[in-house]
Amino acid sequence: MKENLSVAFLLISLLAGTAAGSTVESFELSPEPAGNEIGDIIFDGEGVWVTSDNGISYSLELGASWENFLPGISSSGLSGYRGFVVFAASHEELYEEELYPAGDGFFITT
Repeated sequence: MKENLSVAFLLISLLAGTAAGSTVESFELSPEPAGNEIGDIIFDGEGVWVTSDNGISYSLELGASWENFLPGISSSGLSGYRGFVVFAASHEELYEEELYPAGDGFFITT
């Protein structure tokens, strides 16, 4: 577990450092991912996908700029399979004064 956290922290640090000095030239790109709570990170052979508490983000420039998808939807998982990226979406629901995770379905890249 500590190894996974260390690798995730290192990758996030590298991405954040690259993004800090970038200039956004397109209204479709953002200098940072959709949220500040990163859940999963995968590399699809061309770019980096990250999940957050506010959607999913993709960077072809190792974090210099981001394209954000599914704003407002949290992640419960991210995986790559045969050239596709699968995003499992979730949210929390209040039941008897306790928050419980609830599924919002799967999203698959085309």
